[in-house]
Amino acid sequence: MLRLTHLYSLFFALLLIGLGVTGCQKESESIVSIALHPTNANILYVATNDAVYKSRDGGETWERFPSFSARRVTTLVEPIDVVLEY
Repeated sequence: MLRLTHLYSLFFALLLIGLGVTGCQKESESIVSIALHPTNANILYVATNDAVYKSRDGGETWERFPSFSARRVTTLVEPIDVVLEY
């Protein structure tokens, strides 16, 4: 279920990634996919054209998945086993 905290986290993810202040390599990176953790509103995934990022603190800081390169990305968090990330 999408909670208000998820919506706030999503808003900040869009804002921060869009401004390029969260560790993105380029300010021009566009978000192509977003996934919210089903039970933890602090965990977010954002895919751009060049990278995938994960936040564990509601979008305040982001870490880039190392050695990830793809042109088309879809992010998904497995609802049954949230340890799996695609």
